[in-house]
Amino acid sequence: MKIVYLAGSIIPSKTANSLHIMKMCEALGRENVVELVTMRSSKEIDINDSIHHFYNIDNKFKIIKIPFNENRKGKWIEYYFRIFRFLLKRKANLVFGRFLEGCYLASILKIKTIYEIHAPINKSFKRKVFFFKLIGKSKYCKKIVVITKGLKDKMTEDFPEFKEKYFIASDCSDEVKDFSKRKLFFTNYNLNVGYVGHLYSGKGMEIIQKIAPKMESTNFHIIGGTEEDISYWKQIIESENIHFYGFIPQNKLSSYINSLDICLLPNQNEILASGSSKSKKQNISEYTSPLKLFNYMAHKKAIIASDLPVLREVLNEKNSMLVDPENEERWIEAIKELNNIKKRELLASNAYIDFISNYTWEKRIIKILNEK
Repeated sequence: MKIVYLAGSIIPSKTANSLHIMKMCEALGRENVVELVTMRSSKEIDINDSIHHFYNIDNKFKIIKIPFNENRKGKWIEYYFRIFRFLLKRKANLVFGRFLEGCYLASILKIKTIYEIHAPINKSFKRKVFFFKLIGKSKYCKKIVVITKGLKDKMTEDFPEFKEKYFIASDCSDEVKDFSKRKLFFTNYNLNVGYVGHLYSGKGMEIIQKIAPKMESTNFHIIGGTEEDISYWKQIIESENIHFYGFIPQNKLSSYINSLDICLLPNQNEILASGSSKSKKQNISEYTSPLKLFNYMAHKKAIIASDLPVLREVLNEKNSMLVDPENEERWIEAIKELNNIKKRELLASNAYIDFISNYTWEKRIIKILNEK
């Protein structure tokens, strides 16, 4: 089958959505011919590497970049036209993607389409609402993939007319092939506790900031974040037992995670989609399916996570420790409990079994393409 994946994103970048897109294309490409269509933009990050290797991708599917002129008036109309013309020539069997308007254009060309969404449609963006209603009504749009039950419930509340099309497929991770470790900072401490991901509001640095000074014999390793966010947290955290590594590319990340004893997922009750102002962004804490969660599971790590309904769709007391997201003393207690290596190994083993059974990219693709 020939599949065109429409991204509407900037690749390469340091965003989780670009990683998700590349991993989906890799998994789709194992049994199909895949072309990833994304933006050619001046905002792409510089990498001294191929895009596939940067994202740790084995399957060298084709990447097609369509120019997007950020500064030109009518840029979106121009970009839609270019996407439309591309689809008209390609004659794909299936269009899959997270680019709403592009997926709608595929549907009006009578191409079988699957649209994926990771957050509710913000009703203040009338253009998005307009196109979502159009694609929802199209008989050529076969599924609207959502990443959590929480998101399905929200979409059903907002757009109940499309409830039969909503299809839950959690995020995933690769199976880990290399469990080699790297030398981390502060190796004189006994316990290595880590967090991987962005550092903006609601992701959990608020908790780590509070607990690190109270756990002087524990290492805290913060992997990820922008230079601006790292600078901010360094200014307000005075603990000597915390180290920031910055952004680590996917092709190097495993050795860092392998070196950790405990992985933290301290999501707060409010997470802004990109760390921007509350007036412009939605709270996604009830809908998120964090890639880092499945990455932790794939690396056979003991996980301490916030006890939130959306995380309980994957986690439970057998495969993790779930604690009040804002109770710093409970986070400290949980870390101390996992100083017991047997308990760490039991939680990690259970998490890994759940991962292998349900949360690989290959299983996600099979579920989406084969289930009705």
